[in-house]
Amino acid sequence: MPDILLSRVEPENNCYRFYRISIEPNLFGDHSIMIQWGRIGHLGRVRIASSGERGAINHRAGLIERRKIKKGYVRQDAKENLTLWGDDIIEVDIQP
Repeated sequence: MPDILLSRVEPENNCYRFYRISIEPNLFGDHSIMIQWGRIGHLGRVRIASSGERGAINHRAGLIERRKIKKGYVRQDAKENLTLWGDDIIEVDIQP
């Protein structure tokens, strides 16, 4: 499963947020969900949400993604434009 990049942009509320969900192998032979979130243009915070076998972790990542979409986040494609931090640019279309 590739990284899931979500964003929520509401200029009228000064809200420019990103949320990234990735699945990474851990030292115990299982996989972990790594979540990074924060304001667009900043590093944000990182946490490990849960660990386990790959199938269960994929399912859990999907649940997290759906919960964020219900809160107003939009999934971003790789070809769009979003600057998360520094010089690293990921493309995101902010238009609805």
